[in-house]
Amino acid sequence: MTKEEYYEERQKLIDQAQKLLDDEKMEEAEEVTNKIKNLDSSFETEVKARANLRALEDDNDEIHPIIADMMFNNGSISLSNGETSYNVTSQPIEKNNLYSYTAREGNKIRALGKKDSFRSSLNINNSQNLSLGKYIKGMHIGDWKDANVEMEAYKALNTSTGSTLIPRELSAEIIDLARNKMALSNINVIPMETNNLTLAKVKSDPKFSFKKELEVATQSDMEFEGIELRTKTVYGYMKISLELLESAGNIDAIISNAIAESIASAIDKAGLYGVGENEPKGILTYTGINKVNESLISTSKYNGLVKGIGLIKKANGEATDILYNSNTETDLNLLVDTTGQPLNEPKVVEQIEKTTSNQIKDNQAIVFDRNSILMGLQNNIRIETSREMGFTDGSVYFRVYGFVDFVVTNEKNITLIEYSKTPQDAE
Repeated sequence: MTKEEYYEERQKLIDQAQKLLDDEKMEEAEEVTNKIKNLDSSFETEVKARANLRALEDDNDEIHPIIADMMFNNGSISLSNGETSYNVTSQPIEKNNLYSYTAREGNKIRALGKKDSFRSSLNINNSQNLSLGKYIKGMHIGDWKDANVEMEAYKALNTSTGSTLIPRELSAEIIDLARNKMALSNINVIPMETNNLTLAKVKSDPKFSFKKELEVATQSDMEFEGIELRTKTVYGYMKISLELLESAGNIDAIISNAIAESIASAIDKAGLYGVGENEPKGILTYTGINKVNESLISTSKYNGLVKGIGLIKKANGEATDILYNSNTETDLNLLVDTTGQPLNEPKVVEQIEKTTSNQIKDNQAIVFDRNSILMGLQNNIRIETSREMGFTDGSVYFRVYGFVDFVVTNEKNITLIEYSKTPQDAE
């Protein structure tokens, strides 16, 4: 079935359902609306199968515009006779993480979910098991003992500016570690080969309307717009003692975790509150996101979170995540009912995944749909070291920087809840 045939058949069923509603034939109208849903499901399955087949035939092949349209469109139609109404919604095709997004040119962009490894997405050869500890140790003090592979990698990537690129394998490992430590760890990540990428998103869905018999129907097409990822440089600082660098047996884990925590902290800060220009525009700085002002948690209880979820549902979104800091988490855990027992979470709150991070401000919480936020990451991390800064205390300073950007694809799928501050907080 072609896209045109699908729309034609769908419109016939819509006209039929509306006529039955007008004639107050409710059971027959409901049967026709079910046919519309089945038609949507059948065509979406066909589209998905066609896309997956082409992906299997040639991983580099482009998605046909018709397939791309249907993969990412979610249309909704309401039928009513003034008293009774039916809502027919085309459920979006389940997004395969490997082909979730389409660039403006039509090529497939691989988006990584939380469980997807950055390293695996780059198809890195596992035969070179590089050691980050040996790499850093050799880079700083020139000790390349039992580190021939690391030394060759260092020579290939060293720059005249004093900064050093980390090999792709080690970069990917650090990025995966950093992602797991981030407050926004659940959002999809787009691996980027360059510092800019334009993706296509639906700006407006096709609009359906009723018409008189034999009247020419008004054509309605989906409108697309571009969303841009332009990476900014994110810095992280850390230091390590010379004694630890030279003698620690677990130096790999120590350095990897230190770098990952430093990078994750910097990315979180910008991803939430960044103002743009030289840093990513934070998701909470978008003017179109939902905002809820609530009294203290001790009095408002779960009201703020419930309202935040409701606003996302009102925009036809799905709230998948709640993010707050440890103080807010504690305040919620201290809530009790009239008998003094711990207060149960409302069902709509209970079923949503929660993340605690002190990167978010004390009086704030966020409810969001993780599929409405994208993070672009380039797979090249640089490290600069300074012996002079740690001369007096016998430490080595590192400056680590990567390249990242964030973009919100649907602002109404994010709710910022701000709680009143106590007099002590305001001081």
